[in-house]
Amino acid sequence: WEQWEGQCENVLRGCMAAGGGEQGSGRRAGEDAPGEFKLGLGLAGANRMEEAADAFAEAVRMNPSHAAFQVNLAEALVGLGRLQEAVPHYSIAVQLEPDDQELFARMSEIVTAAKK
Repeated sequence: WEQWEGQCENVLRGCMAAGGGEQGSGRRAGEDAPGEFKLGLGLAGANRMEEAADAFAEAVRMNPSHAAFQVNLAEALVGLGRLQEAVPHYSIAVQLEPDDQELFARMSEIVTAAKK
């Protein structure tokens, strides 16, 4: 578990350094995290998971403190078989939504699968 915590911290720091921060901070004109998120949902619905993951990653870059952005990026990565990359995003989402037991259970499931 400690290895995942370290990765989560690194992912969050990377997102913050890339200009994510809180909504409205470090954002450039024309950036639209909700728009990227909606694009990701549409692409995922069309089973274009690589492109969906890219759109979700962009939404996370713009606003790393949004749990749904983190979860959907994690789910897209799982869909691509990239479990180890997904774990830090689940962990961040759990930190943002600590009372969400379903989210914690899903993260635990992916952590277990990623260890295999």
